[in-house]
Amino acid sequence: MIVISINDYSDTVGGAEQAISNTNSALSKLGVKVFTYSLSSSSESILNYLDRFFSIFHFLKFCLFILKHKPNIIHAHNTSRFISPSPLLAARFFRVPVIMTFHDYHLICPKTWMMYSKCLECPYGFSTKCLLSNCETFHTGVLWFPYQWLKWFKVLIHRAIIKYTVNIALCPNYDLQRWVDSSLMLKTIYLPNFLPVNTIKINRTPSYYLFVGRLSKEKGVSSLITTFAKFSHEKLVIIGDGPEKDSLIKLTERLGLSNRVTFLGKVSHSNLQFYYSKAYALVVPSIWKENNPLVILESLSVGIPVIATSRGGLLDFAKNGAACFNYNTESELIKLLKYVKSYNRLVTLPEIYSESVHLERLVSIYSSFS
Repeated sequence: MIVISINDYSDTVGGAEQAISNTNSALSKLGVKVFTYSLSSSSESILNYLDRFFSIFHFLKFCLFILKHKPNIIHAHNTSRFISPSPLLAARFFRVPVIMTFHDYHLICPKTWMMYSKCLECPYGFSTKCLLSNCETFHTGVLWFPYQWLKWFKVLIHRAIIKYTVNIALCPNYDLQRWVDSSLMLKTIYLPNFLPVNTIKINRTPSYYLFVGRLSKEKGVSSLITTFAKFSHEKLVIIGDGPEKDSLIKLTERLGLSNRVTFLGKVSHSNLQFYYSKAYALVVPSIWKENNPLVILESLSVGIPVIATSRGGLLDFAKNGAACFNYNTESELIKLLKYVKSYNRLVTLPEIYSESVHLERLVSIYSSFS
């Protein structure tokens, strides 16, 4: 079997790219030939920006890519940032089936977060309401409306192409699956991310709570730090980097928490095991709708419970039997922080998140087109 994997980035930019890399590596081990179509980098220019709406260049280039590799399946991932979904039209032209994994809510919400102002969950999804609502996102306010209108129009074009070309949509969380069903009306299959086989065992000696991830607005780290100002004596270790790092450090200093909140910056994946081993729990305080974060799978796989907001796919873990405790309010968070400190049950990663289960289901989906 020959598969072409399409994604905007070839580098490991975030969790989506890591999940794609895990999938492609696992498929290769099974003898599936996987060829990737992606960009290693992309310059910012007016021409480049217009190309994101619909790229004739990538349509023609992908036609040649198909003729060269003769794939049985096209597996698309993120295509809205740089490549555009134009290669999917090439797949349709050559009658190659297209499967698409949705790694976020971008095609349901042009502002990505699926959050109104004051962090209320959006009940509408993609509609003309998006043009006038000042929703929570990376850039808010009236001055950003023209930019958001262009994004809405781009998503409108992309949705039309995807509805026309995609045979099956794979959704890593139940909430996203419901939205893809109702908003895009595609055939959907629930297929969560998986964690490659991990045989490392750790001895737990917890002494702090842990956050691992990008330090940006949507991750909700500022609210977590503010909560620790009301949660006496306990320590928080923050691993990661991002645009909010400096402001978060200043917030920590302003609240007098410098002796209890530690910023470690980026830590290599191999060294994360050590920091997990000393954590009471991983805390995921996201204010946007998360999809199916790999960091939660990593934490559970080494026996560390998770505390997370009730956003998007963060609710799925408990439904699937994982030790992931969800909260909506600060008082609920504080109660859970106290609870997990004395949590002595065995924490394991549910089988649904295993490599073997994921591959069996994925290959079965591929084979249904042969």
